[in-house]
Amino acid sequence: LGYPVNVISGVGTAADGNYEDLAQLINESERGRQLIRLIRASNALASIKTVAAFGELFNSAYWASRPYRGTETHLSDACEVLAEYLTKDDRTGVFRRLASRLRVDALKLHRLLDLVPDETPLDGRENVRRQIGVLQALRLALLQHMFIKAVSVPAFSRANDISRDDVLEMVFTLRIDDALAQLRRAYPTSFPQPGDFAVDEPSDYPDGDNEGYTAIRRDYIDPLERAYGLSLRIGTAIANEFGAHG
Repeated sequence: LGYPVNVISGVGTAADGNYEDLAQLINESERGRQLIRLIRASNALASIKTVAAFGELFNSAYWASRPYRGTETHLSDACEVLAEYLTKDDRTGVFRRLASRLRVDALKLHRLLDLVPDETPLDGRENVRRQIGVLQALRLALLQHMFIKAVSVPAFSRANDISRDDVLEMVFTLRIDDALAQLRRAYPTSFPQPGDFAVDEPSDYPDGDNEGYTAIRRDYIDPLERAYGLSLRIGTAIANEFGAHG
């Protein structure tokens, strides 16, 4: 989510109150300097703001206020559903608390880094960070699109202990493959047709491409799948920028 917690976090907190002593130990240790180089390289690509931005995906107030400008009136109903559904969700608060703790830890980390000479300063650091920021912004936009498509799917009856809310929660936890499987199950487009049987009476059941389950799949389910595929590709691009291989 834009911040390699397993590399950066905790170092500043561990050094709290012992900055000078720890800096001296690091300066005298090849292994210590190697760890600091790793931390600096990771920190050069990291963004706590990105972590906080992902939390805003679950902010009920954001979805409630998004249609206010009048430029996205076609999304008003979906935004209203999202805003109401997320009023009882605390994921935004969890993300904000996490971001706050990461910021405090980062402040302490920078106090330590100020006492350790930078052996390998990175050129073009901000350009790389901006590139990653653009990729993260695109991924956030795709996730918003996925949320909107998910709540726009017409309600369906509960079947096999799976309800519409269950499918929404799958989307919110990025279990998109599971959500797509349930939606395709709820709205099948492959089933027996009148032409498969010898029937003399005409049928007026909506079976064209612009009606019924086919339209639901085209307008909601397929776009959700495409957005998910793009988000995975962007995630791979971000990992490549970070050098996160293996």
